[in-house]
Amino acid sequence: MRSGVVSALAALGLCVAVAGAPADAAALGITLPIAIELGPQRTGPFGILQIEEIAGGDLEFTIRLGSVLGSRANLHEFYFNLPSCFDSDGLEISGSRCDGGSCDVAFELDEGGSTRGGAGARFGFSVNFGNGSGSNGNDNLQVAKFVLGADAAIALADVLAEASSTGRGLEVLFAAHVTGGGPGAGRGSASATIGVSPSAVPEPATAVLLGFGLAGLAFGGRRPRV
Repeated sequence: MRSGVVSALAALGLCVAVAGAPADAAALGITLPIAIELGPQRTGPFGILQIEEIAGGDLEFTIRLGSVLGSRANLHEFYFNLPSCFDSDGLEISGSRCDGGSCDVAFELDEGGSTRGGAGARFGFSVNFGNGSGSNGNDNLQVAKFVLGADAAIALADVLAEASSTGRGLEVLFAAHVTGGGPGAGRGSASATIGVSPSAVPEPATAVLLGFGLAGLAFGGRRPRV
């Protein structure tokens, strides 16, 4: 389900937004609050999501957990959507970074599925960070960074173009499942699924994205697939 700003961006066919923009156009970036717990729909300072366009038509994501989740909170999975014009076979993630350093286990990109921890929100893609300190984990992960690439240039507008809805009708642009913590320190074995509301996208940023989308349409199509 799409809403407000989100549907306007999607209507532009933003797979072409940056691929056709002038070469000297400034790269875009955005910082969004992770401020909703999807199940109980409570709000709070659960974290921050940063997304930046980087050279070559890729996006760099940084997810930072807030202290309200407790010192044992561990990033498990991250969820996002893309327009259907992006072929899942052409997507990849690279540059896995854990709390500012190298990771024991590289992050993995998966297609489709519902958010863990209930709430019933379905996203097009998820990134698994590894869970905990076992052989398939990255210890107690509070800050995760990775680069998302595609066969075609991928723009910030593309990942802002479609929201998902929970079973209770709450719309979210992105979500993350956190193990070992929850809203309020001391919930040692608890988990939480937290997310970003479409309303968190500021209007000035929306105007800029729309401008880049129109520029992309004017200057010509997507980067050829290889």
